[in-house]
Amino acid sequence: MSKLSIVLSAFAFVLMVTHFANAQELPKAAKYENVTWYQVVYIKFKPGKADDALKIIYDHFVPADKASGREIINFDMRTGEWHHVVYFPMEDGASGLAWKVAPKGEKWWAELAKQLGGAKKAQELLAKFNELVADRKSEIVMRRME
Repeated sequence: MSKLSIVLSAFAFVLMVTHFANAQELPKAAKYENVTWYQVVYIKFKPGKADDALKIIYDHFVPADKASGREIINFDMRTGEWHHVVYFPMEDGASGLAWKVAPKGEKWWAELAKQLGGAKKAQELLAKFNELVADRKSEIVMRRME
């Protein structure tokens, strides 16, 4: 079991126990309604490499996102420890974590390869981008749609 799965399970258990600790009835199964789930990726670039990394993001990754139908939300941070934050919508909610490569991710790879002239060039660009990254972390968030 991955660290993320363990953390999500523990968090869900704590929420469930806290919510129903004083309830008169036993809890009933219920899904969240009117919510959107996102995988949020925080990225810190190596010193002096932020401009190069952001150029790759905006010249290649964002066009591939748009062409593949992914509605990614990018933020360039101006304060704090992270340089860039990306919100990836999870259409299947938290169950989308079961995919190694989600269908929209597959489309994204195909678009990036098409844009660059082949799968090998797409993989090389991603490797180049990863060389510019000093650290990253990923979290799952839920947005209530009211």
